Amino acid sequence: MAFSRYETNRDIALLADLGMRYKKIAKYKNMPVSTVQGVVKRYRVRGSVHDAPRSGRPTKQTPELKQHMGATIQENPWASLREITETLEDLDIGQTTISKVIKDLGFKLRIPRKKPLIDGFTKIRRRYWCQHRVCWSAARWQAGVWLEESRVEYSGTGRPGKKVRMRKGEEVLEKHLVPSFQSGRIKVNCWAAISYGVELH
Repeated sequence: MAFSRYETNRDIALLADLGMRYKKIAKYKNMPVSTVQGVVKRYRVRGSVHDAPRSGRPTKQTPELKQHMGATIQENPWASLREITETLEDLDIGQTTISKVIKDLGFKLRIPRKKPLIDGFTKIRRRYWCQHRVCWSAARWQAGVWLEESRVEYSGTGRPGKKVRMRKGEEVLEKHLVPSFQSGRIKVNCWAAISYGVELH
């Protein structure tokens, strides 16, 4: 279980008030002796283990900003950093701050996966096929010969497409996919047959 900075400092101050020495507290809390000494010294000077307010202007990375920015990216994950900055123009936030907040929220720019060319009827057929074979035994699966086709395409442009912002695990969400189209790219079709315990020629 992870403890917050305040809870750790509070425990150190309590142990010091009970008469425990710095080295023993440091060993118990698994931290340097100098850190324990600093916490106890600040506690006895200020009478509190809370961090002192920092100097300078307040941070612009408020919870409200993070919530608003997260909703903005979720609404349009394809927006560039410049476009996101323009939508937050009224808040007077620079691109550097916005970039840091986006990183803290867990969003990363990734190359989108291509959306397979599967229409609604094909999805129904595939679901039907799976539902009628979910109870098959291992022996029945091994008795079949399974055919598979694959296609490798090369565009030859060398220019990467537009990237999309997403969190880990969101790669296959509908809004993060790009459609695939037939074009003049070079194509290589591959065919294979897979069977259990049988060598095919």
